[in-house]
Amino acid sequence: MRQVSRAGTIRVFGKQIFVSHTLDEDNVGLEEVDDGVYDLFFCFYQIGRYEL
Repeated sequence: MRQVSRAGTIRVFGKQIFVSHTLDEDNVGLEEVDDGVYDLFFCFYQIGRYEL
């Protein structure tokens, strides 16, 4: 679980990633689906996929 900052970003492994201003100060979840590939979830909705 990560909290989205007021700037709309989260920090993952020392990197700052923009998510959305709409989710400011809400919690999002990350699930690893492959080596270095993560799905981003808000509640039970998948809202993105990031390759770190």
